[in-house]
Amino acid sequence: MKGNRKLSIGVPTLGILVLWASAPVRAQAQETPDADTQPDTDTAADTGTDELHPPHLIDSPPPAFPPGREGTGLHPTVILFITVTAEAKVTDIVVEHSASADFDAAAVEAVQNWVFEPATKGDKRVSSRIRVAVHFEEPDVGVHDQTGAYAGVATATAAEEDTSPPDGFGATAEVDAEKLRGQDRGAADFTIDRRVLDAAPASTANDLLARAPGLYVANVEGDAAGGFLYLRGFNSEHGQDIELKLGDVPLNQPSNIHGQGYAYLGFIIPEAVRELRVIEGVYDPAQGDFAVAGTVDFQMGVEERGVYAKSEFGSFRTFRQVGIFAPKGKEADTFGAFQFRRS
Repeated sequence: MKGNRKLSIGVPTLGILVLWASAPVRAQAQETPDADTQPDTDTAADTGTDELHPPHLIDSPPPAFPPGREGTGLHPTVILFITVTAEAKVTDIVVEHSASADFDAAAVEAVQNWVFEPATKGDKRVSSRIRVAVHFEEPDVGVHDQTGAYAGVATATAAEEDTSPPDGFGATAEVDAEKLRGQDRGAADFTIDRRVLDAAPASTANDLLARAPGLYVANVEGDAAGGFLYLRGFNSEHGQDIELKLGDVPLNQPSNIHGQGYAYLGFIIPEAVRELRVIEGVYDPAQGDFAVAGTVDFQMGVEERGVYAKSEFGSFRTFRQVGIFAPKGKEADTFGAFQFRRS
């Protein structure tokens, strides 16, 4: 709103970060080198035009699935920044994208046991900073030892084993669906987490969209109508040519007086958005009919647990009140939130 000045008052409650012990189970991990990997200036000498090769993952023992999480259906991925030294040691581990305290701790512990071939510049080994993804898969139903720790998958008895007809033919295959979902679908595929979303105040979902490179939003008709969206120079008007989703819920209206695909985002509470994914272009086969210019997906979740309230005041008698209740000990997508807005 033109000339709008706001004062924000936040009253967050204190939370406690709990780290869980972990027991070894079946899990998966994948290496995702950072495209901007650079050698450590202390160890990499200037060798002119020598080509730089990123580190290579040789062995990645699976992470331990945190105890007490069995049966929850969770399969999170924790993104870490790590340094692989010229001596192939893993150091300076930083959590970039968190799943929860217990999964983060298990991921950090697992990466410390990974084996890398260091990065090279020319024929010299150098230190490098890379991004890796540690993926967890829930263990199969199995047995536990006397201490209660997971002890492997229960083996079937002869009577329980599946016996196929002698003349039958069978085949099995496994597809790592999580790895496929995690791959970027184009050069312009952005996932913006809460830290970036919090970089500047946001009173509406349209304010969050402004965080995405190449995406411009204009509220030319005020808060009562959907904003005009421009994606990399493509005018999609009120969202007619950009697919907008709230999790798995489509937001584009097939029929509206403004046009097919009209989307209104005023009901989305910015503080309850955990992650924003923007695909600029049509690369993913999962994109829908309205993804002519691209797709925007709002993922809801509250990382900060407890009770939170905030009030905003601005010109033209603008007032906004937000309240969030996120039970401690629950996942980020378990919360209640309300928003009241007047202008």
